Amino acid sequence: MSQLGSLTRSGADFVVRSARRTARRAALSAALWALAFVFLCLMLGFGAVGLFLLLAVTQGAIVAAFSVAAIAGVFMAILVLVAINPAATHDAEGPETAQSRPDTGEPRPGGTSPETAAIVIGAGFLSGLFSKEK
Repeated sequence: MSQLGSLTRSGADFVVRSARRTARRAALSAALWALAFVFLCLMLGFGAVGLFLLLAVTQGAIVAAFSVAAIAGVFMAILVLVAINPAATHDAEGPETAQSRPDTGEPRPGGTSPETAAIVIGAGFLSGLFSKEK
């Protein structure tokens, strides 16, 4: 029975290591996206200042300010439309109930395979069954 307990512990350790690895990848990805967003904001900000200075020399400060604001408004409207459209199409799709694709038996993206789920459930059951605490 100690072999079964060690097998259960090694399965649980594998799940914990896998979860930590996934969390580490997600945190790194989020940090890189945040850094890219900061550089994008800096680029757009300095571009707007440069455009304003270019237009201020030829058109005057008031026309330059309104021109830069209008361009920023157009970009904002485009981004809002793009952000709303995928969210609306994603909500229109129904939730998938099957854990695997019926044609290939492969796990669907974001899901687990039936074998993995059975192993994890069995490991948890055996761990509880053979634990010394009652």
